[in-house]
Amino acid sequence: MKNYLLLKAQKIMKVCLFSVACIFLLILMLIKPMRVALAHQLPFLSCQGNVCVDDPQQQEKAQKLYNQAIQETQRQVGNFHSRPTMVFCSIGECAETFGMEKAAAKAVGNLGTVIAPRGWQEFYIVHELIHDRQAEEWGNLAMLTKPKWLIEGMAYTLSNDPRPKLSPPFEQWRIEFKSWYRYHHQDLWQASKRIKSD
Repeated sequence: MKNYLLLKAQKIMKVCLFSVACIFLLILMLIKPMRVALAHQLPFLSCQGNVCVDDPQQQEKAQKLYNQAIQETQRQVGNFHSRPTMVFCSIGECAETFGMEKAAAKAVGNLGTVIAPRGWQEFYIVHELIHDRQAEEWGNLAMLTKPKWLIEGMAYTLSNDPRPKLSPPFEQWRIEFKSWYRYHHQDLWQASKRIKSD
């Protein structure tokens, strides 16, 4: 009887795990930005290490931008726990596959980042890499609940975004973050973890 119950429990467990895996894969395929987690398996991308491109002739340029942006991001907000995957799209169709719409670049928590054709500039990439570091430090759920002035203000400020004035509400978030950062730049991650979610 014990063996029968044990076998039954194991079978139920396998079915549950298979179901969870199927649901996860379905979410990855249906929620376009999350497709970045499958970048290395997508047939229209060519990947070398953590850098994927839709046009293999752009691999060297993408790798150079990635390396420069990683270095600058780590200078601003510390080392990555693991190097993020980044997809560089040189055409709009590639960006649309990931649900980019009008965005220049988009980080999906710490699953990866997609760079649209107009986002191939270091400050855009650093901005998104800062979001990746935030997800590493706070967790992906906190990226949905922390105050926008902290999340976006940090990314706009520490990416050295060259635009003198951002459109509302982004400029206000940048101002709020700069004011807070003046007193907390030495303990950025510890201090930011104490900030309550919205």
